[in-house]
Amino acid sequence: MVLGAAAWRTGDATFRIAAFRDDPKDGSAERVNQDQYDVWLTPKAHPDFLKMVAQASTCCNGNMDDFCDVNIAFTKRRTGDGFVHRLSDVPAPFDIIFQGHE
Repeated sequence: MVLGAAAWRTGDATFRIAAFRDDPKDGSAERVNQDQYDVWLTPKAHPDFLKMVAQASTCCNGNMDDFCDVNIAFTKRRTGDGFVHRLSDVPAPFDIIFQGHE
């Protein structure tokens, strides 16, 4: 069950999302799982954009520009990359945003 999520700006064209979910299989000491995602408002802002284009065997032309105008890039951050995945509770700053959870 999702307990809540929050997003904040990390750059001119980037955001980060934190999602907190209840996972009773982890036991009461680590029942809250946090997942984080990086979001680029246009795929062109992603640091690996040109590498992704090359691997897709396509080119950065008008069709790609049109694609980038209506899509975002969204990647899941690796566990341990500056955040804790398993928690006993939603961290206080987020709990305030969610106005408590049950």
